[in-house]
Amino acid sequence: MNQKSEDEKLWKEYTKGIKKIESENTVFKDTNKELKVKKHIQTPNISISKNQESLELGSFDNVDKNTAKKFRRGEMGIEATLDLHGFTEDMAYDAVINFIKNSYSYGKRSVIIITGKGIRKTDDDIFLSKGILKERVPRWLNSDELRPFILSYIHPDAKLGGEGALQILLRRKR
Repeated sequence: MNQKSEDEKLWKEYTKGIKKIESENTVFKDTNKELKVKKHIQTPNISISKNQESLELGSFDNVDKNTAKKFRRGEMGIEATLDLHGFTEDMAYDAVINFIKNSYSYGKRSVIIITGKGIRKTDDDIFLSKGILKERVPRWLNSDELRPFILSYIHPDAKLGGEGALQILLRRKR
C-alpha cells in the first residue's frame, strides 16, 4: 500500500464522525444552551439617532442607577459568551455582529466577548497596547450597526477575563 492511500484511509477514519454545520448558522456558547445564530436581524425599533454619542468603557446610555450599579458589580450574571481567541479580524467582526444581534433577539441582557489581551513579544515596550481585537471590538460596538443594541460595556472581574474581555449590557427587547 502506498503512503497516499494510507493517509486517505487514516483521514477518513479520523473524520468519519464529523458532521457539516449549516453555513447559514453559527453556534456560540451560551451559559444556558447553545445559541443558533440568525443571519439577518433587524435593528431594534427604538428612538436612537444614527449619529448618537459613542460609548466609552464604563459609561452608560440611559440606564437607571440600580441597573448600572448591578451591572458594574457583576450581579447581572452572564447569559452568553463569545470567545474570539484564534479568530482573524474579519472573522471576529462577523462573529461580534452576529453575536450581539442574536443575543439581543434572544432577549439576553448581559453578555461577554473575550478578546484576549494580545500576544506580546519579549522585545516589545510593555506600555504599548497589544491585541488587535482588544482594540477593535469597542469600536465595533460603537458602530451604527451595533450601537442601538448596547447600553454599556465594561471589563468584567478577572475570573471572567478582566481586561481581556468586555461585558456588555444590551437593551431590553421590547
